[in-house]
Amino acid sequence: MVKSMASGLHEIGISQGDVVLVLLPKTLYFPVILLGILSIGAIVTTMNPLSSKGVETHGTLISMIELLVLFEASQYKNPGSTIVAMRKFDPNEMVRAIDGYEVTHFLVVPPILMSLMRLETAGSSNLSSLKQVTCGAAPLS
Repeated sequence: MVKSMASGLHEIGISQGDVVLVLLPKTLYFPVILLGILSIGAIVTTMNPLSSKGVETHGTLISMIELLVLFEASQYKNPGSTIVAMRKFDPNEMVRAIDGYEVTHFLVVPPILMSLMRLETAGSSNLSSLKQVTCGAAPLS
């Protein structure tokens, strides 16, 4: 079961050094998931959704965001496609990446989308590869 879990995690893009948030209540599957993550060299951070403390660390938040991005990206993964992820936001670099990789589906949060719309160099960029822009998590206004 551990090998199967590790294989599945690797298939969705989790690899050595990645931080994986395990958001589970107490369950018999926990050791299988934990050992699967550790066997591929990833780092585990845990959180119990039934905990009354509600304590979230910065690392936990980052892990949740990375997992969301991986999940969302996997929805568009087709043979021969590429997933582009940036660890640090730089508006000019993001526009260059969209053009350079010919990004077709763009998952973004409102503050980043608004800063891209205000970017003066965006007008000189092509961005014609974009077929879909998905924006969520907060109002755009």
